[in-house]
Amino acid sequence: MTGLSDVDNLAKMGCDFTKLRKQWESLFPEISKEFQGVMLGASGGLDSTVLFHLLYDFFKKEKKFKIGLIHVNYKLRGEESELDQKFIESLARQYAVPCYAVNVGSMPGARTAPKTGVQVWARDLRYEIFHSFAKQGYLVALAHHQDDVAENVLLRMGRGCGVGSLGGMQEMTKPFWRPLLQVAKGEILAYAQNNAIPYREDSSNDKMIYSRNLIRHKIIPELESLYPGATRRIANLAAESQQLAEFCREKIQSELNGFKGERVPAAFITEKPPGLAYLALSIMFNRVGRPGKQYSRQLFRLIVEKLQDPAAKKQWRFNVAGGLIFYFNTGYVWVERSTVATLQPRMPEVPFRAPLEEVRISEETSLAGTDSRRL
Repeated sequence: MTGLSDVDNLAKMGCDFTKLRKQWESLFPEISKEFQGVMLGASGGLDSTVLFHLLYDFFKKEKKFKIGLIHVNYKLRGEESELDQKFIESLARQYAVPCYAVNVGSMPGARTAPKTGVQVWARDLRYEIFHSFAKQGYLVALAHHQDDVAENVLLRMGRGCGVGSLGGMQEMTKPFWRPLLQVAKGEILAYAQNNAIPYREDSSNDKMIYSRNLIRHKIIPELESLYPGATRRIANLAAESQQLAEFCREKIQSELNGFKGERVPAAFITEKPPGLAYLALSIMFNRVGRPGKQYSRQLFRLIVEKLQDPAAKKQWRFNVAGGLIFYFNTGYVWVERSTVATLQPRMPEVPFRAPLEEVRISEETSLAGTDSRRL
């Protein structure tokens, strides 16, 4: 395998790895104090496999950090799913790094894929597993890249997000790290080809039944043909929107902190322009619910319209998905958790205690704590 020192290949691709490497090096003192190692979410596909090779050279060869792999087998694609897991386990053996393969079919609780919303189900499950490792002191690396950012922007615009949700992913939102967020998909592919790095193809990525795939394979290529470099510019717009949203969020948060208790005058919302009103509502929901959760622009629009309606009752409430309730009472608004919300079964701690210097490959591993065999 050609290592990270092979800057020539990356230069041909247009990726300035020297700058990227310096960014990683500047992060290392901070993350090495806070985390005991980095676990990479590895599907076996192009992006995560290339990221593994890059991180392996950066951390393992230079003895800078501990590195391991997490693979989630959702059991959705039959033999393909099994081959993905075997590929990751083989990669772990080849480079002598620990691997933890989570077999969804063996997990406790209701873990059967739904008939609809499979991608959301898989994502929520995946992040639940990642958080289990984070609780044990690991930084979780994810292989999102510049094209993913552009896809997210187009998806959210189509679904009606507010400006506060346009930015989407960030490179570092502890415990998650996205080292390739500034790298284009084409650059990742070129690196794999130049360095003969094998990877797995996920057939579901070509199915046009998923909105993201339609954007990836049809809309973005058309945009690029009309405006070469559109993907990069969309990603840049997302980053700038994120900065603007953070600036506004800090201002609004400071205003909220000036109120006593959780109840806020309704005028705090209604007197703001729509974009800022929606951002203020998002902050209020995130303070009570799951931090960072995205809520629809339509929900916020309905709330603001209700607040501004002179014929509305003096007391009313909105029940929001996720077990939250938005209240209005005689000129004041606030958010509470519902006492009757249905709670999803929580996942037990991942039994991953192996020293990262050892290689541990799971064999039909479950979160219930089945044994793994050492290779």
